[in-house]
Amino acid sequence: MTIDPAYGAILAAENEIEFLDYLGTSSLATQQADDTVRWVITGVEDNTHNGVTRTRLNPEQADVTITALLRRFAERKIWFQWYITPECQPHDLEAQLLSKGCLRLDGGNIMYADLDHLVEVQKSISQVTIQRVIDDDQMRQWHRVFQHDSGEDDQQRLALYISLLHSKRLRWYIALQEDQPVAVSMLFLGQRAAGLLNVATLPFFQRRGFGTAVTLYALREARAEGYQVAVLAPSPDGYHLYTRLGFEVHPSVSVSYVLDVNGDA
Repeated sequence: MTIDPAYGAILAAENEIEFLDYLGTSSLATQQADDTVRWVITGVEDNTHNGVTRTRLNPEQADVTITALLRRFAERKIWFQWYITPECQPHDLEAQLLSKGCLRLDGGNIMYADLDHLVEVQKSISQVTIQRVIDDDQMRQWHRVFQHDSGEDDQQRLALYISLLHSKRLRWYIALQEDQPVAVSMLFLGQRAAGLLNVATLPFFQRRGFGTAVTLYALREARAEGYQVAVLAPSPDGYHLYTRLGFEVHPSVSVSYVLDVNGDA
């Protein structure tokens, strides 16, 4: 399968929105999903975990509804994204968000890969085991590695992920060396693509193949589930790893707006 770069970017944008909508199914999340608007608040301090994913407002109700939603996020000091898609209404939604203090987010780059043509690069690592997270204790191990890499201490994220632990579309993986957790990854199975997220390796174990191992494990599982395309939003340090595995780079086509909820904008 030859993936057109623009198509890969579209799949990445779709997967990003689907992921947030799916987080809204957690019992810990607050959400509204109806014919006019769809939004999710998880409370996690990460703007990919809170936001507005659908807007279908008529001009008469738009100003009141947009103002109320922005106030909801600001009062809770929740970082979020307001996604703009071709189906959004009113047609001047972007202008209205700008007029209310929102800023357009730079989408950066995405990466996509044909899972049938993964480059199976792998360093020889002794005594390493990759496991899918299946219980609360393993999720706590996963979270300790992730938060060490991210520098955050977000117990809300841990609680959210535990609440979704037995979902069919979200999976977490952990690499252990001699039973010590050293690297992690996360997989979201969307409608048309598998999204790879939150790949992290403890500093002492970096550049030794653990990140590659836990990444490949997740991608192989996606392929086994019948997915042909994987997408991700790379960190600055991640480009080399993903390029070696066969991922291609393309500018993101995702359009979203953010509001400085701390009032510093």
